[in-house]
Amino acid sequence: MKQITADKSLLNQILGLSCLENYLLYIMKECGYHYQALYAESFVSFSDIATTLFDEAVPYAYFHKIPRLQDTARKKNLLSMAITKNIEEGVSQYDYCCIKVHPDFVIERYGRKPWRDDHYILLCEQRDHKWICLNDNPRDIIELNSDILSHAYAGKTICFHRLTEIHSSLEKRFLKAFQNTVAQPQKIYVPHINNLGIARDIIGILKTTRKRIQEYSSQYMDTAFMTDYLLQLDKTYAIFEYMRVRQKVDFEKVEQMLTRVQTYDFLIIKQLNEKIQKIG
Repeated sequence: MKQITADKSLLNQILGLSCLENYLLYIMKECGYHYQALYAESFVSFSDIATTLFDEAVPYAYFHKIPRLQDTARKKNLLSMAITKNIEEGVSQYDYCCIKVHPDFVIERYGRKPWRDDHYILLCEQRDHKWICLNDNPRDIIELNSDILSHAYAGKTICFHRLTEIHSSLEKRFLKAFQNTVAQPQKIYVPHINNLGIARDIIGILKTTRKRIQEYSSQYMDTAFMTDYLLQLDKTYAIFEYMRVRQKVDFEKVEQMLTRVQTYDFLIIKQLNEKIQKIG
């Protein structure tokens, strides 16, 4: 296994929707690779997000309307992936290893359950007979000796191997796919949502994917026109979370805010589409 630095600050600006996505982006960033190209397949409409989370009752952690970044990288031959039940096998045969940890370990350490039962931490380096590991949420550097590791380990290791930089011809294919995706017509979703957690998660996925799009598009154009919109998404998410914590919910206001976000999103995507289609 390749030794890498455990540095919480490297998680800044990383836009994964899962722990494995965050660790892949972290590794690529630490290697100096152009990881933003993987964001090209991240466009999803407001309607698809809302329909999936509310109408189909799919939890945030299992949102599936865009491909996982590690699956995109694997299909584009940017890495290979393997799953082992034995940490030693993963460490001896592969470049990077993410180990699944028991939910009880997360609860004991952070006082809360992980979003998914299959939560992973990234093995970074071995030092003084301890593993130095990175946790993405909450951000944490963990030292695991053999006893703690055996207690925490949930019997599954996902390994990344033969990770390579994204070459220019692949970047052109990513751009073409992105142009085709953002050009698709969007449907209007009329929100009648009576679950604040779902409303918050809709905005959570929207703001992450739109920030991905802004970061991806910024290599081709000036994306200043998206700044106010992204700030509005952050503000809306914070308001919904404040309502949830305070347990004071005005669903009429929630629906109005979701409608405003969707209207704003239509305008931003229209501008984005006009700009991105001009790129050769």
